[in-house]
Amino acid sequence: MNNENIKMSMYKIIKETAKQFSFEPKIENKGNFHPALAYVLVGMGGSHLAAGLLKILKPELDIIIHHGYGLPDISVADLKKRLVILSSYSGNTEEVLDAYEKAGELGLSRVIVSIGGKLLEQAKKDKVAYIQMPDFSIQPRSALPLNLKGLLKLTGEDTLLREAGKLQNTFHSEKFEADGKVLADKLYGHIPIIYASEKNHALAYNWKIKFNETGKIPAFYNVLSELNHNEMTGFDVKDSTRGLSDKFYFLFLS
Repeated sequence: MNNENIKMSMYKIIKETAKQFSFEPKIENKGNFHPALAYVLVGMGGSHLAAGLLKILKPELDIIIHHGYGLPDISVADLKKRLVILSSYSGNTEEVLDAYEKAGELGLSRVIVSIGGKLLEQAKKDKVAYIQMPDFSIQPRSALPLNLKGLLKLTGEDTLLREAGKLQNTFHSEKFEADGKVLADKLYGHIPIIYASEKNHALAYNWKIKFNETGKIPAFYNVLSELNHNEMTGFDVKDSTRGLSDKFYFLFLS
């Protein structure tokens, strides 16, 4: 696929984002699904973005987001109290496959969210509960609505799940296109630095990876007010360091 086709494909995906909110997640192998009040979400890249957003919406939710091999470094007793949600859009993410095996060895409650791949194949073989998302032939970072609705289903957030479903009719990405083009012009030739509050750090991270993976440019993020105590001093521009700072463009999310 050439660069022009990639660009048009991403443009089409953005324009059709609202369609993803029509997805009605269904838990398969439901007899082996064990609802819980605490969770571990294992996912890499775009596959753990939904959990970060859910933490913004429900800060009291007890969910550990783990993006790496294996399982979080907590006691087995604590792990056994939690539902381990293994999220891999492709179903072939090696870190998530590794966590699936580790959770099985410990006899933990597991559930899968994926479009297919080795993960879903193994879940079906092991009769592990799963939600199969539709394959829209998009990148994981673009499948946030699908992942979010699946996660809301698994965590029993039925009210939020219904509200998310309404977005298929009320979310219109074209409303933001003009502002997006203005921002793109300002960012041209610069490196985005995205800042947000501690509560909204998942939003800043989301912006960062979209710049990295879709825009193919470096981008970085941090949170307020921690950055006031360290990072900010690095931008105290002096003649000797001016060249290091001139390429940065700062975005504050509120």
